[in-house]
Amino acid sequence: MKAREPAAVRQAFELSSMRYPARCGLGSRRREDTLEVTREPREVGRASDRVGGVQGWLEKLYRLCAEGKIDPAIDMVLDAMDDLIVANDLTRCNEILACADVDRLLDEASIALLMETLRAKAGLLAARSDFYRRLEIKLRGQRASEADALLEGLR
Repeated sequence: MKAREPAAVRQAFELSSMRYPARCGLGSRRREDTLEVTREPREVGRASDRVGGVQGWLEKLYRLCAEGKIDPAIDMVLDAMDDLIVANDLTRCNEILACADVDRLLDEASIALLMETLRAKAGLLAARSDFYRRLEIKLRGQRASEADALLEGLR
């Protein structure tokens, strides 16, 4: 004697594909229709403008640094500077470097600024050199024994 399937199980396999689109094509073991995913032509993960106004962006960064939030501050620097460099917006990079107050920034955020702008050094010469000099003065005053190691390779 053949065992009968419970009615609920039998009914689940007979559900209308109109009510449950995922059931389309299950009876023939292959799907007749295909799912097409479309996306906006925008690079995933990149905001269109992370920096916005330079002074406002710097104030957010100063606030993170004042609260001792090292990782978010570094992430903010790396993301924004990377976006600007990829977009070839060296004018705003120069403005950030020229306006940034190294005394209000955590050392880690300042070093992240230098690290991220190293690849665009040729287009940022004056502002980057001045920022480096200001950071070097700060580090030599506060962490003299570590200053050379922290700034190594970032000139």
